[in-house]
Amino acid sequence: MNAAITRESSLRAICDAILQAAEVGEDGELLPEACEALDALNLTLEEKVEAYHVVHEQLREECSANKSLEAYYACRARVAAARADRLKARLFEQMQRLGTSTVKTQTVRASIELSPESVEIDEGTPIEALPPECVITERKVSKRTLQRLLLDGVVLPYARLVRGTHLRFR
Repeated sequence: MNAAITRESSLRAICDAILQAAEVGEDGELLPEACEALDALNLTLEEKVEAYHVVHEQLREECSANKSLEAYYACRARVAAARADRLKARLFEQMQRLGTSTVKTQTVRASIELSPESVEIDEGTPIEALPPECVITERKVSKRTLQRLLLDGVVLPYARLVRGTHLRFR
């Protein structure tokens, strides 16, 4: 039994030990040494159920909080990029209005230059009007539609309805 974990250890101490031991690799799987460390805790099945439930909830809350932060910072990044783009466009317009193509300072040189060629498509052009080799379509399997067909009795030799098992905490 792990020296830090005894039969008298609190649920919180057990959860902390589990969190410390449960390291995952880049593939999201528990590392072999993490499995060994978890086994070394020598918990009863009941202790594992209690502690894993608490740890599971804690990690789900952390995941949710991180997703919220991700959305917040993605929005901040979009705003910062837009501000930078607008300021650059404003300077571009001012230089054009003044008929100046180059400005040199002690730290930077700004110049209006020709951009590489790019394609511009008239607004409202139907996609069908373009040559087929110029149109990229992404094909994706709709499992929901396949499920509906299978539930309706359609026989599809390449697909079937399956029912697996999963662990649920209540």
